[in-house]
Amino acid sequence: DVTQRSGGLTLSCGIAGNKTLARLVSKRPGVPNAQTVLLDENIPSLLRAVPLTALPGFKSALGIEVASKTGVVSLADLRRESSEEALVALLGAKNGRRLWAAAAGEDNAPVVP
Repeated sequence: DVTQRSGGLTLSCGIAGNKTLARLVSKRPGVPNAQTVLLDENIPSLLRAVPLTALPGFKSALGIEVASKTGVVSLADLRRESSEEALVALLGAKNGRRLWAAAAGEDNAPVVP
């Protein structure tokens, strides 16, 4: 067993259309030491289940602040209850646009080996 040979370490791997979705699907609770493929048709259900504060870059005080000021919990809620313009006004252009895109499952950042 790999877990025993590695001293108890586990590894989860997410496979998706972009880095953000791959990270989110790999960190599903209760599924350690697994490889998970996220199909396009399952993206909406993932975004409904993922809290805003699970998004890379928004796990700390920034994510808590956005959740508090917008009143949303999940990424899908954010898309439904807010707008790109509102997020840009709240967070500035870079973070506002990045959060708006991520809440739709979009990420154009290149995968660097």
